[in-house]
Amino acid sequence: STAVYIQTHEKDSGKEMLCNLSGRPHLPIIERLPSCDDGSVYNWFKMPLYGKLTAKCGRAWSEFKHLRQLLRDAWEAERKNTGFKGTVVPYNVNERFVDMVQGTPGLAEKYGDSMESLAEWCATYGSSWLIEELQPRNCAVDAAGELVLLDPVFDLAEVRAEQDRRMKRARGY
Repeated sequence: STAVYIQTHEKDSGKEMLCNLSGRPHLPIIERLPSCDDGSVYNWFKMPLYGKLTAKCGRAWSEFKHLRQLLRDAWEAERKNTGFKGTVVPYNVNERFVDMVQGTPGLAEKYGDSMESLAEWCATYGSSWLIEELQPRNCAVDAAGELVLLDPVFDLAEVRAEQDRRMKRARGY
């Protein structure tokens, strides 16, 4: 079978997190490859080449759209909870999302345990880790036509720090 090799910066622990969940339903089969001990700031991972998620994927596409809407609903509920003025806490969004998935017939049985495990690993890596990347480019289908969330998490604090670094460079700081 064809494999994909992925290189990530050491500050991006998303793939490492997924290694801890490898083989869970709807999450990728992924393994971390040995490093070269050359002082590199990059990590290498390997996973199977999955099929592209499109509207032609039927049930997987429908489930993807439903999960993405639940994630949007979780964000909206957390914004309302903060009065639209406070900072949204990724941990709270993750928990709301998991609760919504587990409370949705049809999705609860298929995705509930995996999403709960994903949220738990996000919390383990830090309160700024977020289940957020539910976009077609970050999802796929396996050989059985089931939805696979290839890259569903990121560190919001690191994203904000990178945005700050870019702004400073643009302003000549």
